[in-house]
Amino acid sequence: MIKHHHSDSSQVANFLHPVNGYRGLQEKKGQTPKNHMLQNLKSLREKENENRLKKENESIKKEEFKLPQYKVVESKVKHIKEQDYTPENPVNENYLKAGAMKERASELVMKKKEMAFEVKREKELLQNEFKKPAVPKKEATPPLNTQREEKNYLVQNATKDLKMIAKKGEQKLSQKKEGEEFDKPETFGKVPKYILDRKAEWKQQEEKALEEQRKKDECPPGMKLVPESDRIATLSELERNKKEIQGTINRMPILCDTMSLQQKKAQLERKLEEIEDAIKIFSRKKVYIAED
Repeated sequence: MIKHHHSDSSQVANFLHPVNGYRGLQEKKGQTPKNHMLQNLKSLREKENENRLKKENESIKKEEFKLPQYKVVESKVKHIKEQDYTPENPVNENYLKAGAMKERASELVMKKKEMAFEVKREKELLQNEFKKPAVPKKEATPPLNTQREEKNYLVQNATKDLKMIAKKGEQKLSQKKEGEEFDKPETFGKVPKYILDRKAEWKQQEEKALEEQRKKDECPPGMKLVPESDRIATLSELERNKKEIQGTINRMPILCDTMSLQQKKAQLERKLEEIEDAIKIFSRKKVYIAED
């Protein structure tokens, strides 16, 4: 009973004074909890110091590599740099005259003005070159002659026709005279070969069109004629299938005593009959099939 009472009192105490996690439990026991944030900051600062020292060490210039046989020899460039250098004209070498900058600035301003003037003058010349002429005023233009001259167009047309007839007659006479002067070629009066070839081509096209129309007229309604190439290809495929099925049937046992073998043989024989019927159809010269 005493032990049970003690446990009840500890539960009530825990309820009245709850512990804030593991750190609160440590504080309650009198222990100081570990400050992880402070430790992290310390470790970060230590890492920063290490990196800084590492960079400083790397930044220190290493001794330049020299071959062993040249370690004792001094550098000529270093010797020249260490010597005192006095220019020939030390007064005017590194210094400008008094007012030189102003002179240069004034020269630059004058150059800019000259360039602007040149650009302006070129623009004016271009504008004058492509500028349209001014429209004349009403008073400056002469009055238009609105009176029409009466012409006899019948007489003009008649004279024009007479001139054309006379000209054609002169051309025919000149051609006749020229024809009498030279011998006629061998092909004179004959139809050119390209015209004959063209006529033969037209005739073939016409015959082909008539043949196609005749085939269409012979074709029953709702059917279409199978092309010759498709008919031959289908026939060859049927013959190949027939040989395969016949070979399969021949390889089967003579006595089919099981149900599965009997069904398979009957199925192959039906398929063979269908192929033979199709071969009879596609062996005809004309084969018609239903339109799609």
